[in-house]
Amino acid sequence: MAFLGLTYLGPQDSFRVNMKKAGLLAAFTDDEFGEAFDVAGDAPTLDTVLTLVYRGPPLECDRDRIRAHLDDSIPLTRETLIEAVRHAREDEKRWEAAQRDTVGDGSEFKLVKFYREHISRHQRMSRDPRDKYKHPPTAMMECGWKKPADDEITKTRAGKLTCAETAFAAELYKAGVI
Repeated sequence: MAFLGLTYLGPQDSFRVNMKKAGLLAAFTDDEFGEAFDVAGDAPTLDTVLTLVYRGPPLECDRDRIRAHLDDSIPLTRETLIEAVRHAREDEKRWEAAQRDTVGDGSEFKLVKFYREHISRHQRMSRDPRDKYKHPPTAMMECGWKKPADDEITKTRAGKLTCAETAFAAELYKAGVI
């Protein structure tokens, strides 16, 4: 990973980076996967190796891309892992190239004309933004991005508390003085 594992620039398009199928396999070298395989122990699994490489939980799309090139019936070896990672990187490059030439997963329309017609009809989009992106792509989407937990919804609400001045003014209003 670039610069001591602190940065990886990748695509400079925040919408493309946040796509659900966008991965980070290009950020890691074959040596990093090999070293993680060696550290993982006697019978390492793909998940343990990827957790060591990513230094935490790996991206689902990366794990699925690598797993597609592995045969579950044979034990995982260093060579088969590195070969599967190389094929997964090629898949990721093909996917990113296809995203440049086509309407991406985050887009609902191919032309602005269709978008303007859709807005004037006051219809909802066909997919929720959380289905399209991993993280909120804009700051305005951060509010409400995560669904509230069950305990937050079922909390009882306390009545409105007012200060003494507001209660006095309310009584004056009821009496017709104000």
